[in-house]
Amino acid sequence: MAKREGSFTFTFSKRNNDVKELIATKKNNDENFVVTDYMCEAVRFYEKYGKNSTELRNLVVEIMHQELPNAYIPTVEEVTTTSSHIIDASFNGNVDDIDDEDLDED
Repeated sequence: MAKREGSFTFTFSKRNNDVKELIATKKNNDENFVVTDYMCEAVRFYEKYGKNSTELRNLVVEIMHQELPNAYIPTVEEVTTTSSHIIDASFNGNVDDIDDEDLDED
């Protein structure tokens, strides 16, 4: 089969088989799903936010505030500059509701 000008053929290595399966599942479940559009959007997202992007962290915090308006959500600066875990911060020192049996070692 002749390849169209400007087109690419993607193959997936074993370590990326999860991505291949994810795309195949989406295609099977949605007749309007366009693989090339999905992959292009993924590349655009990665190029915009990359790894360890402050802009991405800000986006995640903004979404968390929208979805969980009454929850304690640390700021990007708190997450970036503190060594404590988010779960520790969310307790705010209140351990009264934790059962002793939950504290037993596994």
